[in-house]
Amino acid sequence: MDLEKYSWTQSLQEVNINIPVPNGTKSRFVLCEIKKNHLKVVLKGEPPIIDGKLFRPVKPDDCYWSRG
Repeated sequence: MDLEKYSWTQSLQEVNINIPVPNGTKSRFVLCEIKKNHLKVVLKGEPPIIDGKLFRPVKPDDCYWSRG
């Protein structure tokens, strides 16, 4: 599903969220907090891209973010 600031896909086992960032963005400028019931993604100095409650709880230790 394509939204204004990001897109996402989902299967029975996982959800993938793709967030385009400006070229040259270093990983240290990305804040990604994945909690049991909440997801927050921010580029340093910018308003949050995602900051909200999750539909269902997740296991934060099973979640990760990567720079593609």
